[in-house]
Amino acid sequence: MLSGAIKNWPGLFATVLNPGGWIELVEFEVWAHLSNDSMNWAPDIQKWKSRLYEVANKIGRTMDVAVHLEEWVLNAGFTGVV
Repeated sequence: MLSGAIKNWPGLFATVLNPGGWIELVEFEVWAHLSNDSMNWAPDIQKWKSRLYEVANKIGRTMDVAVHLEEWVLNAGFTGVV
């Protein structure tokens, strides 16, 4: 759970293991998603979310890690990704 701590996730995966190794990743999605419009009733959460994303971008980080992990490890050449 290092969202925001790693500056270059794809670069990390490209150099982290030798052939035959494995890695286990656990990341949570930072953003709240609801199936209805009730999130509009929570302006403070929306403001926090926007500011967090803005600040992370300013320091070259992303908080949007969980949704990209599969893509990044596959692009780095990992196989058997579950």
